[in-house]
Amino acid sequence: LLRLRIDVKCDIAHILPCVSSCHTLTSLKLSVSPKGCHNYGRTLFPKSLNLPALTSLHLGNFAFCASDDGRIDPFSVFSKLNGLIIDNCMVKDSEILCISSET
Repeated sequence: LLRLRIDVKCDIAHILPCVSSCHTLTSLKLSVSPKGCHNYGRTLFPKSLNLPALTSLHLGNFAFCASDDGRIDPFSVFSKLNGLIIDNCMVKDSEILCISSET
C-alpha cells in the first residue's frame, strides 16, 4: 500500500492501528472528525505515527497539542516528508507549531 485517503467521523483509535501498520505508505490524506461533532470538532493528532516512508501528508480537522516542554513538533518524525497540507486544524496550549524535516 503506497497511497491512502481516509475521511471519516469516528474515534481515531479505531483506525490508527491500521494506518500505523502501513510502513511502506508514501502518501496519506487523513481527515478525522470526532463522532457527533458536525462542523467544529477537532481530533487530537496522535503523539506518534510510525510511517517511515511517508513523503506526502494532508491532514484535516486535527488539533495539535503541546508536549511537556511546551513545543508542538508533530512532523519531525517523518524524515522523508517533502509535502505537507494542513487543512482546518488548530493549535492548542501553544502559540507555535514547529514544522521541520530532514528533507
